[in-house]
Amino acid sequence: YFLTYKVDDEIHLVNIDKLKKGEPDFIAELTYLTTEEGGRKGIAASGYRPHLKFEGRKELTSGEQIFIDKEKVLPGETVTAEIRMASPHIFLNYLYIGKCFEFGEGPNIIGHGKVLKVINQSLLQASR
Repeated sequence: YFLTYKVDDEIHLVNIDKLKKGEPDFIAELTYLTTEEGGRKGIAASGYRPHLKFEGRKELTSGEQIFIDKEKVLPGETVTAEIRMASPHIFLNYLYIGKCFEFGEGPNIIGHGKVLKVINQSLLQASR
């Protein structure tokens, strides 16, 4: 699997299968939309990698969700998860506790998240 994204008119390509599985970048509370709200029709399993879109940014990145204390989430449920981004370098000095984001599949937003803890200190917004 490959992820492509654009930063300042430059296209980047990441081979997702070869990502290093290190520390997560942050911990978040994730709320999956119900199917009726446009969310998934089935479960999401821990390890799921939808795209992430942060408030105030046009760039997207893939974000692996490792659920804490459960293996599967149904549409409409809320879960706490460790998030490992495919391209954290495009969000340097941008995250803070309480930062909101959306996650989705293609053009479909399937849930909303809120940062609870920033683990990757290079992502932490210093002025907060």
